[in-house]
Amino acid sequence: MKPKILVVDDEPHMLELIQTIISENTSYISKTVSDPLAVIPWLNQERFDLVLLDLRMPGMNGMELLEEIKTHHSHTDVVIVTAYGTIPSAVEAVRKGAFDYITKPFSKDEMLLTVEKVFQWQALHRENLALREALTEKFDLDQLVGASEKIRQTYDHVKRLAGTDTLIYLEGEMGTGKSFLAKAIHYHSPRKGAPFIEVACGAVSQSELETVLFGQKGDGRSLKGGVISKANGGTLYLSDIHSLPLPLQKRLVRFMESREYEPQGSMDSQTANTRLLISSDRNLNEFLRQGLFDQRLYLMLERFRIFLPPLRARREDIPLLVAKFVNLYCIKYGKKIEHISDESIKWFLSRDWPGNIRELENAVERSVVLAHGSTLELKDVYPSDYLNSFIFTADPSVFDLPHTEAFKKSVEHFRNVFELHYLGHCLARYKGNIEKAASHMGVTPEAFRQKMTRVNLSEEAFQRGIL
Repeated sequence: MKPKILVVDDEPHMLELIQTIISENTSYISKTVSDPLAVIPWLNQERFDLVLLDLRMPGMNGMELLEEIKTHHSHTDVVIVTAYGTIPSAVEAVRKGAFDYITKPFSKDEMLLTVEKVFQWQALHRENLALREALTEKFDLDQLVGASEKIRQTYDHVKRLAGTDTLIYLEGEMGTGKSFLAKAIHYHSPRKGAPFIEVACGAVSQSELETVLFGQKGDGRSLKGGVISKANGGTLYLSDIHSLPLPLQKRLVRFMESREYEPQGSMDSQTANTRLLISSDRNLNEFLRQGLFDQRLYLMLERFRIFLPPLRARREDIPLLVAKFVNLYCIKYGKKIEHISDESIKWFLSRDWPGNIRELENAVERSVVLAHGSTLELKDVYPSDYLNSFIFTADPSVFDLPHTEAFKKSVEHFRNVFELHYLGHCLARYKGNIEKAASHMGVTPEAFRQKMTRVNLSEEAFQRGIL
């Protein structure tokens, strides 16, 4: 829909001037009204995106009308049109919610630039709202997958704590979903419109951690903000907390207790309203015993500790997770997989998944990319396991054929499975580089591609770094 503008002024020539500028230079819809008392009834009947409002009018001045508009129609932006002598009043109007002001006399370009600035901001605001809604949906707590008692208890605790401002400690092995859960907590809290910042303490050198967290005093009185200040009003997620040096742990405790901290090189305290979420994949009790972890911080983390069990302890959830990831990557890669074979599910269930959900997701993504039918078969999930199953559990129907035909069919099938596996390993070794993989195999790139085509192996999958 085209943006709509309502022009409000008690001077007919000014109404005509503004409407002419808008109609002759834009595709926006504009309407005019000279009686300020008629504006609110009109807005009650028809939605306008922008009101161009004269500040001084008889019956009801622009300041009073601005307050009425922002109270009853907060979605409508207001630009004040004012004479030079009333600029202080226009500035006050901006403080009370007006988007901007423009002074009379104004040029055509000044008016058009002001109007365009409003609509650009509105478009950006809509994009931000859409992104925020998408993130909220992506990290929807009601869509967390799991039927096991252990994980349902975990999710129940998360839902109860998400809407609070309390510190939460997430404990679990690598790949159990701690980062995802931290984001879900943030996007289902009152802070979801503010920043979410994640810092992996183990990925930052200890010499830089102080500056990264607390900021640094610059030249003169300037300050370089750290993540605590950048996440002000929002959430700061610190993973690998066991990697944080003991002196910084103590400073973090002070911030958690008082909301105050000192940037590196400064004696002046700063404050920040930042919620902390913290995680580790280690046993902090052992770090505490060795004197490597602050006792006060340990006790704070134990207050609301949420344990994420490893995948091997919740195997009944694996089929649900596989189905979720198959659907996700079918959408991403434009595939149509409607079924998952029993052999594939058995294969997924047979693994211990030391990398947990992250490793399982990677395996499913690879399988979806390699699949070329409507059913996810074992040969798609892992070619070498399919090869073993073929060797030891050959299809009995093969032996109903004449022996020469059975032999040919078996050899052809065996060769295709072997080539699929071998080509895949060559590509994985050279990260999808066809030329290098072909050279390793001792064939030309063209011959390598022909072999890939024969066994239905997608070049695109490896170029995207799936294997």
